[in-house]
Amino acid sequence: MLTAIIFIIVLGVLVLAHEFGHFYVAKKAGMKVEEFGFGFPPRLFGVKKGETVYSVNWIPFGGFVKLFGEQGEDADNPRSFASKPAGQRAKVIVAGVLFNLLLAAALLGFGNAMGLRIGLTGEEIAGAGDIKIQIIQVSADSPAETAGINPLDEIVRLEKGGDTVFPSEVEEVQNFVNKHAGEDIIMVVGRNGDELSLSLIPRPVPPPGQGALGISLVKTGVVSFPWYEAIWRGIRDTAFMTANIAIAL
Repeated sequence: MLTAIIFIIVLGVLVLAHEFGHFYVAKKAGMKVEEFGFGFPPRLFGVKKGETVYSVNWIPFGGFVKLFGEQGEDADNPRSFASKPAGQRAKVIVAGVLFNLLLAAALLGFGNAMGLRIGLTGEEIAGAGDIKIQIIQVSADSPAETAGINPLDEIVRLEKGGDTVFPSEVEEVQNFVNKHAGEDIIMVVGRNGDELSLSLIPRPVPPPGQGALGISLVKTGVVSFPWYEAIWRGIRDTAFMTANIAIAL
């Protein structure tokens, strides 16, 4: 139930930002906005302010902005969507996506100012807190997958007999695993505040492109930045994530 509530809240924020983009640009262009709705009908309640009805609807998975003349009618009325030049209509349509990108940049900028967990490079390690060695990828049919290791698990320690390592560097994990290839080792991982002891055997000869355990590791830490740098990083992170989504699709 909590997951469903969080999903609806997050989706609601995204939808409101998106529809506000349409609403704002349409108003600026002199178009009449008949309704700004959160959720889909049937309507739960609505309040009319000026010429626009602001409504909350029963189906919470979306939203809409109803523009006067958006179906092509009343093209001779200057307040109609259909009466506006193609350039202005295009701006109204694109504004929803643009406002979602602006929201993403703002939230990521705020996160960079408050502190986000990131993969650490040389210049960021000095100011990082809560440093962890984390697993970011688990290969299919690998010893790690068989043992139940998940992406984002933290490697707390590695054990084999009296040989115990509390890794603070990726290389320490790699050296331990290579040293005990073909042997049964214990990996203690941190997950959601709990520690789990998992048994696995590193492969002496792993498949091409995979390591002995079939995992990819990264050193992470919580890093915050001054507000002026956080703004830039929010914009940069938004562009990076958008590009990677496009590549993935």
